[in-house]
Amino acid sequence: STCYDETGQWEALQKLLPIMQKAGMVDADRVEELKQHAAISKLKQCRDGDMLRAAWKGLPRAMQKHPAIVKAFADQSIEIEAPELNEEVLRSSLKREWTPALLIPYGESGGKDLAARLKQCEIWLKDHPEEPLLHLVLGRLCAREELWGKARHHMIRSLEIEPTVGGYDSLGQLLERKGELEIAMMCFRNALRMNQGKEPLPLPSYHAQITSTPIPEEQ
Repeated sequence: STCYDETGQWEALQKLLPIMQKAGMVDADRVEELKQHAAISKLKQCRDGDMLRAAWKGLPRAMQKHPAIVKAFADQSIEIEAPELNEEVLRSSLKREWTPALLIPYGESGGKDLAARLKQCEIWLKDHPEEPLLHLVLGRLCAREELWGKARHHMIRSLEIEPTVGGYDSLGQLLERKGELEIAMMCFRNALRMNQGKEPLPLPSYHAQITSTPIPEEQ
């Protein structure tokens, strides 16, 4: 597959796969793996919304249901600055099969559908109250809507359930924006520590208390 990645000849390989399988050169599992790799490679080559939309529609329906392919589509839509393309695809995939990794691209909004994404995440939270990535995404979406209290609450709840680099980085950005520079720097240092494989250091106790009840929205 590395060779085909380097040359971009995945379409040629797809045409050869049935012949290779019939000749016993590859088994069914390997054929499926290569087909998925080809689909992901094709999506990553799209450079605008029209190309990406057409590439997605050209995929077999079964492939459109595969979480790895859905994520590749969503990530590429963000890469080409057309995140509005991924909302329905991600929402449908998450409803069909709960795959937390898909929440991260769902939290990237172009602005027009931000309120709809926020509302959908709040609905999901009722069934998945202890999902750290869902709290992180809710925090990021709330921050974009300037709902600072809710943003802080969800980000800290995410870190309480499971510390992550992204969680500390997002909370650090939020606190920095609100002028809480000392705690923000602690968050950024924790993100760096986790990147280096080290344990994060505890934040001041008053931040931990925020997780018990949501903070009233700031005027």
